[in-house]
Amino acid sequence: MIATNIHLSQEAQQILIKAAALKQMGAGMIILDPHIWIWWNQDAPKLTSFQKEIIDSSRTDGIEISTISLLEISRLVNRGRLVLPTQK
Repeated sequence: MIATNIHLSQEAQQILIKAAALKQMGAGMIILDPHIWIWWNQDAPKLTSFQKEIIDSSRTDGIEISTISLLEISRLVNRGRLVLPTQK
């Protein structure tokens, strides 16, 4: 869970809309912004059902997150601003 109140930015919304358009054209794999990946991973209500559908429909072709995004996520975890779910 993210400790701060972060809203889905206009830029992140545009990225998901472009991903949907590319997916409809058969583009396949998508690359997620760190916040989008975190919210999707945590099933956060900040993502709309349409946005979740875009991501879920891309799972068979692949969902990627950049190396720098992983670094950003690890820094959030190390600073206590983000808690990732653990497997039981």
